[in-house]
Amino acid sequence: TVSNGLATVTNGTLATPGDFNKLGAGTLALLGAAQVGNNAVIDAGTLLVEGTVSAAGSLTVGNTNSGIAMVISNGGHVASAFSVFVGYAATASNNRVLVTGENSVWTNGNSGYGNRLFFGYEGGGNSLVIADGAKVTEGYAYVGYSNSSSQNSVEVTGGGSLWTNISSLTIGYRGSSNSLVISNGGIVANTDGTIGSVASSSNN
Repeated sequence: TVSNGLATVTNGTLATPGDFNKLGAGTLALLGAAQVGNNAVIDAGTLLVEGTVSAAGSLTVGNTNSGIAMVISNGGHVASAFSVFVGYAATASNNRVLVTGENSVWTNGNSGYGNRLFFGYEGGGNSLVIADGAKVTEGYAYVGYSNSSSQNSVEVTGGGSLWTNISSLTIGYRGSSNSLVISNGGIVANTDGTIGSVASSSNN
C-alpha cells in the first residue's frame, strides 16, 4: 500500500531477481519478507524493517546522498551476503542506522572479505545505534575507513544490546574523530580492536 509518501509491504513478499534501489524520498516499510537477488541500495528517504530482508549481494545505506535512514525494529531482521557500506561516497554524510529492540537483528556477510561493515566508507557524520537488546554481527568492521570519513559514530546501549565482530574492529582506519560509545549494559565483542590505524586517523 502507498499512502502519504509511505509504502508498506505487509504479509506478502517483495522479490527482485536483480538489484534493489530505493531512490524515493518517502518511507518504505517492510513488515513482511523481501528477497533481493543481488545488491540493495538505499539512497533516499527511510527504510523501516519490521519483517525480514535478505540480499544476495551487498547493502548500501547512503550511496551518494545524505540524510538516509534504515531502521530495524520490533524483531526485524536484515541480512546481506556481502559487504555493507553506510556513507559510501564522500557526499554521503549524516546517514543513520538504528537497530532497536529485542530480537531485532542485522547480520552482514558470509565469509572472507565479503563480511565487512564499512561505516563511513568515504562519507562522514554517519551514525549507528544498537539499542534495547538488538544485535548486529559481521566479520570485520571499520568506523571511518577513508581519509574523508570523519565524525562517524557507533553507540551500543541497553542490556542485551550486542555488536559482534567475529574478527576485528577498527575505529578510525584512515579517518579522524570517529567514536564508539558503549553504555547501560551494551556489549561489543571482537577478536582484535584498533583505534587509529595510521597517522591520518587522529582524535578517534
